[in-house]
Amino acid sequence: MIEKLGSYSLNFFQEVGEAIVLFFESLRTIDQFRFARSRRRLYRQLLLIGHESIPMVCILGGFVGMVITLQMGFQLQKVASERFIGAIVTLTLTKELAPVFTAYLLAGKVGAAITAEIGTMKVNQEIDALRSLGIDPIRFLTLPRILSGILVTPVLVLFANIVGILAGSILSYIYLGVSFEVYRGSIVEMVIFADVAEGLIKGAVFGGLICLIGCHQGFKTSEGAEGVGKFTTRAVVIAFIVILIFDYFLSSFMLR
Repeated sequence: MIEKLGSYSLNFFQEVGEAIVLFFESLRTIDQFRFARSRRRLYRQLLLIGHESIPMVCILGGFVGMVITLQMGFQLQKVASERFIGAIVTLTLTKELAPVFTAYLLAGKVGAAITAEIGTMKVNQEIDALRSLGIDPIRFLTLPRILSGILVTPVLVLFANIVGILAGSILSYIYLGVSFEVYRGSIVEMVIFADVAEGLIKGAVFGGLICLIGCHQGFKTSEGAEGVGKFTTRAVVIAFIVILIFDYFLSSFMLR
C-alpha cells in the first residue's frame, strides 16, 4: 500500500514537472502572436472555452448561491444575524466556491476536450505531420489554449458570482424574509474589491492550469483510441488535484 502510494505520488509530481516544462516552452513562442493567423486561433479558443461554457457556469453559480443561502441562512437565524447573509454568500462565492467550482466544470468539459482533441491528433500522427511542415505544435496547439484559459476563466467566475449573488438574494427574501436592501447593504458594508479580485486571480490561474494539463496529456497520448480515453480521464483527475493544491497555496498567500 505504501509502495503504491509512493509510486502514485512520484508519477503525479513527474506529470506536474513535465507540464511546467511545457508551459515555459509555450511562453517561448508567444512573440509569434503578432501574426493575424495566430490571433485567429486564439479567438477561436476564446469562443470555444468561454461562450459555450456560460450557460453551465450560470446554472452552477445560481444553485451554489442558493445552497449557501439555505445552509447559512437558517443557521444565522438562530443567532438573529440573518441580515449578514448577503455578505456571507458573496464572500463565500467570490473568494472560494465560484472559482473552484467553475474550474472543476471546465476541467471536466474543456480539459477533457483538449486532451481528446490533441490526443487524437497524436495517435493519428497529425502532430508529426505539423512538424514535417515546419509548424511548431506547441505554438500551434498549446499556446492559444493556455492563453484563452487564462483570459476567459475569470470572466466565467464573474458570471458565476453575479448569478449566485442574485439567486441568493431572491432565496433569502423568500425563505428568510431578508429584504433586498438589507442583503445589498451587508455586501456593501463587508465586501471589498480585493475579495472579488482574489477569486478572479484564482480563476485565471486555474484556467491556465486546466488547459496546460489538457495539452500535456494530449501530447503524451499513445495506445490508439483506448489511449485517448485513458489520458483524457487522467487529465481530468490531475486537474482536480492540482486545482485544490493551488487553491490552498493561493489562499494562503492572499491572506497575508
